[in-house]
Formats: sequence, C-alpha cells, structure tokens
Amino acid sequence: MSLYILLLCIGLMNTSCNDDNKSPFDTAEIENVLTRVVDWQIENFTYLEERNLHDYGIDAWTNGVLFLGMTDWAAIAPDSARYYNWLLDIGHTNNWKVPANFLHHPGYSIYHSDELTVTQYYLRMHEIFQKPEMMTPTKQRIDTILANPPDPSMHYRSKQSWTWCDALFMVPPVYAQLYRITGETKYLEYMDEHFKKTREHLYDKEQKLFSGMTAILIRESRMESPSSVAVGTVG
Repeated sequence: MSLYILLLCIGLMNTSCNDDNKSPFDTAEIENVLTRVVDWQIENFTYLEERNLHDYGIDAWTNGVLFLGMTDWAAIAPDSARYYNWLLDIGHTNNWKVPANFLHHPGYSIYHSDELTVTQYYLRMHEIFQKPEMMTPTKQRIDTILANPPDPSMHYRSKQSWTWCDALFMVPPVYAQLYRITGETKYLEYMDEHFKKTREHLYDKEQKLFSGMTAILIRESRMESPSSVAVGTVG
C-alpha cells in the first residue's frame, strides 16, 4: 500500500509543480506525506534471501517497482542525497545483478519480464551516477536475449514473450533506456517488434483495453457480459 501512496503522491506533486497558479493541491502537504511514506518504507524494508526470491528477493519484481518509484522521489525530494544513498546501498548489496531465478526453467529462462523490472532502476541510477557497473549486467542480459530470440509463440504459459499486460510496464522501458544510453537502434527495433506482438495479442479493440487473459477466456467472458472482461494479469 505504501508503494501505491508513493506513486500517487509523486504524480500529484508533479502536477502541482507544473501549474502553481491553478493547483488545487497543497504541495507542502503532499511533500510531507511522501516523506513519511518513503521514510517508513526505508525503515521497514525487508526481503528474503532464500525460498521465493522471484516475488520476495532483494531484486524481485515487487521491489523493482518500489526502487523505480524511489528514484522518482529522490529526484524531487528536499533531501535527495538520503534517498539516493539508500538506492545506491541496495544496488551495491545486489551487485547490480539481474535475477536469474528461472535460468534452468525452459519456459521462462532468461526472458521472464518480471525479472527485468529491477533493471529500469539500475539504468536510471547509471544515467545519474555514470558508473558502468550499474549498467553492465543489464546490458549483458538484454544483449543475450537479442542474440538468442525468445520463443515467438504468445501462449500465456510461455513467459519468454510479453504475453501479459504487466510486461509492457516491466520491459519496454529497459530497451528505451538502453537506446538512450548507447544510441544503438537495435534496442528500439526489438522493443517495437515485441510491443506490436503484445498489442496484437492482448489489446481488445471493442473494449479499448489491454487484457491479461487469453483470447479464449475473453470470448467466454463476452458470452456472459461484455463488462466482465478482466483487465490486468492472470495467474
């Protein structure tokens, strides 16, 4: 819940900063809430070092979203150094490595989008601090994916492609960041190709929404009620 409050407050604060003359928001109060939420999160941050690292490890997708939000906050916080230092400590603790919890799982392997979520924060930190070690593991993983294209099927059980809508948040920005950093168009080309595949697979033209469900389940939902189509992830 603290993560959602953090992201919401950052959005509100940015809105208020962009139009001070007409802002209906109290910037000082938003800043106060943000500080309290982030400080609580830092003081209570925990993670597993064994068992289910995919969801609860230091570099799990859940924490990857948190770290990305933290970088947004650090960029506008009154005490930026405190938050950047915390983010640096996290990166150094994890050696800026990319998760490999499914390395020997043929259906997921090195491609699982969840495990690339944390790399957005790594690349953001690299752009700020210009330290090669912050970027190298991410670039190596992405280059390996480009050199070894994933299973092209869009079956939901295959996590090699972006077969669920959350993946569009988790991975395309990584390729865009690598392009911005390196200037190499291969990252944009790969992102464009696979985004279009996901759009074709998941976008419901009638509902004008991305759905994480398979086409069969969407059709079954429509038979009951058009409004029953679920939006988000499944499984």
